[in-house]
Amino acid sequence: MTENNLDEKQEERLLATWCDHVTRLVAIPSTSADTKEHDLSTLNVIAYIEAVLIKAGFSTERLEARPGHVSLYAFKGEPVILLSGHVDTVPCNADAWQSEPFTLTLREGRAYGLGACDMKGFIALMLTLAASTAGDNLALLFTSDEETDMAGALKAVEHLKGRRFSLIVIGEPTGNVPVTAHKGWMYREYRTQGKAAHSSHPELGESAIEKGLTVLNALYALRDRFKVQSDVRGQYPTLNVGRVTGGDAANRVPDTFTVIFDVRPTPYVDVAKVKEALSALPGDGVLHAPFADIAPLKDTLSPALHALLERLTGTPCQSVAYCTEGSLLQSLGPCVILGPGSIAQAHQVDEWIEISGVRRALHIFTELLRTLNRPNGDRP
Repeated sequence: MTENNLDEKQEERLLATWCDHVTRLVAIPSTSADTKEHDLSTLNVIAYIEAVLIKAGFSTERLEARPGHVSLYAFKGEPVILLSGHVDTVPCNADAWQSEPFTLTLREGRAYGLGACDMKGFIALMLTLAASTAGDNLALLFTSDEETDMAGALKAVEHLKGRRFSLIVIGEPTGNVPVTAHKGWMYREYRTQGKAAHSSHPELGESAIEKGLTVLNALYALRDRFKVQSDVRGQYPTLNVGRVTGGDAANRVPDTFTVIFDVRPTPYVDVAKVKEALSALPGDGVLHAPFADIAPLKDTLSPALHALLERLTGTPCQSVAYCTEGSLLQSLGPCVILGPGSIAQAHQVDEWIEISGVRRALHIFTELLRTLNRPNGDRP
């Protein structure tokens, strides 16, 4: 079980600080999306975070991935641990919510609001810890665009190249369970052309959809092959066909066909062989990767760090199927995904985070930072 390293007054004071921060963070819209309407700047939320950290004695560095999309790196002392979280959220349909998405609402032991769980709740925890005694010798990273192309994390890795941390914690909602490995992500778009003709004389044309069906069958066959090609941990890559489009009218032979799909490779499969299988798709179409591939997260934690995390959380380290910025940040040090809240609440209507989980996280992270900030001989 989690150690009780905070007395009741300390816990209540930290929790009140967390609640104030998350209330203010949720009130600042910072959605990201592939549509201009919902792809908002992060400048306002970063400005709030930076002001809090400067007051707490941190040095700060803004990192711009593209105009208006800014991340923030902050540090104090000589940090050996990096806490990281993304400031952007997915868009939402406010009409479907029981309460206002940009107003934090507390009821029945939960905090409701857009991003409360994924992951402004953890951002608020980072700010709370930064202003406490646990904030000495600490580095913090607040990234933009995690929900789209992870441009903020990519910019941060470029900026911090050459730095090495003893541990990097990405605070995605794991229910305070340490996650040390997860799948990667490969997004693909396949397009093939046909020849249009009036449907009364289909022999004069060439159906792109009919050609595309061959590709669809090959993709589903590849998906089934993946299922029996598990890695050393018994996991296998998944393949999901997400959208199929083609043609434009019932009375015209279709001359276009497009399928978009993703593959999620496990940490211990040969990614080169997965790419080789995709390059062997039949037909004369073009396979395109709109976004850079995100590698799986491999478990590189030492046995001592494993033991520490399992002792503090009371649960064994696990691997999961989803993907995080840990895939990119692992170049800066061993990564664990660990934070309050449930991944089941991410991207949901009436998103919420359990207050009891935040209380538990305050204990976990306070002791984690204290332990890793001990003199070298006492560190795990």
